[in-house]
Amino acid sequence: MDTETIMSRRGVLLLAFLLLVALVWSGHALAWGDVAHRLAAEEAIDVLPNPLKGFYKKRQAQLMQQLEDASIGSPRWTFEVDSLEAFPFDDLPVNRDAATEKYGAEKVEEVGDLPWRLIESYQKLEQAFQRVELEAIDLHSAEIVLYLNDLHQPLNVSKYGDGALTGQDGFRSRLDSRLIEIHGNDLEVKAAAAVYLDNPDRYLISVLVRSFVWMDNLLLIDYLSNQGTSSYDRFYYEGLWLRAEDIVNERLSDSSKDIASYWYTAWSKAGKPKLP
Repeated sequence: MDTETIMSRRGVLLLAFLLLVALVWSGHALAWGDVAHRLAAEEAIDVLPNPLKGFYKKRQAQLMQQLEDASIGSPRWTFEVDSLEAFPFDDLPVNRDAATEKYGAEKVEEVGDLPWRLIESYQKLEQAFQRVELEAIDLHSAEIVLYLNDLHQPLNVSKYGDGALTGQDGFRSRLDSRLIEIHGNDLEVKAAAAVYLDNPDRYLISVLVRSFVWMDNLLLIDYLSNQGTSSYDRFYYEGLWLRAEDIVNERLSDSSKDIASYWYTAWSKAGKPKLP
């Protein structure tokens, strides 16, 4: 086989590998992972009041199908709020146009737009309930699951979340993807009951605050778990899970309650229409 043919085949193999990597890293592959999204949605349904709980139970299969659709949601699962505002983020606009005017379109694109996507999906869900459009209810309910789950992951809401600025490169992917892959069966998601949100738009500020306060703890946990190991091996992940288990469960449980609360509020503000 001549050298040109060998190089050509190597080029094809390299292209195939790069395409595979792109597929693996696309969509919500790193945002808690499919296991966490499914668990949060299931728990959210369980903590809804009747009759809304019964409606979502009957639509659960359709909702899960939407969660698996890579075309919905945001291409970015992070929102670096500390690049825009200082804690506790009281001055963060909850309207996309106001945010673009305040920070500029380029800055919004740089840090992510999850909060505004969440508000827009919530508004569309309320409209879908008013019209009793079942497929639209499924779609926008699933979007709310993805956005809220992403915003409840502490490393997703800070410029320090990927670990690059603290010498802990790749920490977000280790926590999001690999840790959940290993310990997904050990998750214990226990959410409080859904509540009515008087101001769903401003409520997202409290979501950001409740996530952000855990960031430093998780960076410290990553540092401690990596002590005495030569690489990110099974001993590292055992130590990471031992130290981070309570935080991960708390964040997913809180996310489930908030998901249910946004669903319940949208239905309530739509006039609590009778659903099939």
